[in-house]
Amino acid sequence: MGIKGLTTFMKSNPQLMKEIRLHDTEVVIDGNSLYHFIFYSNQLDFLHGGDYDQYAYKIIKFFNLLHCYNIQPYIVFDGGNDPNDMKFQTSHKRMKQRLEMAMQLAKGHKGDCKVMPILAFDTFRAVLKEIMIPFAVCDFEADIEIAKLANKLNCPVLSDDSDFYIFPLTAGFIPFESVSFTEQETRMENDSLENFLSARRYHVNNFVHFFPSLGRKVLHLIAALLGNDYVDTQIFKPFYSSIWRYEGYTPFSIPITDKRTLKSLMEKRGICLVLCLIAGVTFAVEWPIGTYTLVKPRSGCPPDWLEGWTDQDNEDSHNSNSISYGHHFAGSFGRNMKFYYCTKNPNIGLNGGLWPGGNYCILQHGESCPVGFQPGSVYWDDEDSRNGNSHGGVLPTGSYGRNTKINYCCRDDGQYNTPIALPNSHPFYLLRFTSPCQMVKGMYVREESVDFDDEDHNNKNSATGKHPLGTGGGRNQRLMYCYYSHLRAK
Repeated sequence: MGIKGLTTFMKSNPQLMKEIRLHDTEVVIDGNSLYHFIFYSNQLDFLHGGDYDQYAYKIIKFFNLLHCYNIQPYIVFDGGNDPNDMKFQTSHKRMKQRLEMAMQLAKGHKGDCKVMPILAFDTFRAVLKEIMIPFAVCDFEADIEIAKLANKLNCPVLSDDSDFYIFPLTAGFIPFESVSFTEQETRMENDSLENFLSARRYHVNNFVHFFPSLGRKVLHLIAALLGNDYVDTQIFKPFYSSIWRYEGYTPFSIPITDKRTLKSLMEKRGICLVLCLIAGVTFAVEWPIGTYTLVKPRSGCPPDWLEGWTDQDNEDSHNSNSISYGHHFAGSFGRNMKFYYCTKNPNIGLNGGLWPGGNYCILQHGESCPVGFQPGSVYWDDEDSRNGNSHGGVLPTGSYGRNTKINYCCRDDGQYNTPIALPNSHPFYLLRFTSPCQMVKGMYVREESVDFDDEDHNNKNSATGKHPLGTGGGRNQRLMYCYYSHLRAK
């Protein structure tokens, strides 16, 4: 039951789970996990045929506790073995292990041996019927049915089965050991008391958030590579042996002290080896279709894009132009500001799809913004005296004379902290709109700002429509850029 090493990995990385107050909710509970959990967590006697009366008492006590916090449980059990016998080897191995442990216990050798009494499952079901707790027994394995029921009820799953770390559960997964089964209370703003059970909830989005290059679609591949009830990791031994030297960035702790994890995953790398390998793959994401402009970084424009530049003559008197230290812009930045631009040729990259929803801005090129964006503009009142503005090449839509006007395209139809998919093989810039920098899968992000000291006298700075954060009707304009570079570039 479960995915090898995944529970240890999650314990080593508590940032993947969030504290919650569990009360006034429905929960779907993995019955096979629960009847083991109640028995072993209460340290009941399993050496003398089963302490069934105490076991029944602990079961009733558990469900009474849930009832106190208005938590409605639905219990789902595994059924028979799958008729295709895909788990036969695993089931046979576990049965053999239980027999060996029973033999050790019979000889008086306790150690780590634990064997459930033979009537524990029947006792558990009998108590459920007696106290009228709803339960169901599946035809075969229950994991998928548990996930479906939880998503239909929009409630969390309680289990100790690490398979549920992979399932896309809408209300998340709560491991039994993360729940404090003792009464907790807090005083609310209206001076009333709220009673609850303290727990930690995992959601698959947390996992994808910390590994941006991973998408939900490849999480089941992780389960296969790590080994589970259906796949033995020995199948992948040549694969692991060939890539064990792989080094990749990860924000996670590798549980190097857990010998079982290391043994199961080969070659000293633990679970992070598999995650880094998959996360390190650069998926073939193309730039969205259409034409638009991005500010050019020092690393250059994407292949076959069109280039241009503007040189803005800013205020001569006591000029206070500034730019973030360690920036990555292509250009020259002193008393005047010279920027370079990258404009996508509309005749290339015709398979890229639309720009993803999020919270960010790009620069307009052509008569309109790409689908999903709203238009706006920023106007710079540049230096009046002996104005030296100049420009060349292909530029974003706007006007470039003695003063500068640039059109922008902005959107706020998604959460900035939900990573979007854009090409991640080379650095690029977006602009902030109404939130912090938009997260992008597989990319670091760094905010870099540019402050323009515009004309002091009779200043006519302005902004219209949907324009980047920091710009507007002030005497000086400020642009707040987001610089993206690949995770492995750091």
